[in-house]
Amino acid sequence: MGQLLTPAQLRDLMADLLEGAAGGDASDWRAAIGPVEKHPLWSHTRCNWTVEPKGRRS
Repeated sequence: MGQLLTPAQLRDLMADLLEGAAGGDASDWRAAIGPVEKHPLWSHTRCNWTVEPKGRRS
């Protein structure tokens, strides 16, 4: 079984992937990703993560 990620680890992973794919700084991407929240599987069977991105649509 794989490693379970914490919300902070998931946010860091997304920031690292975006930094590599789109450039920029990982800290800027973390700010753009915004807060990440993990929900219990018993109450969120389809997706147990909430991500609230910050910024504007271009």
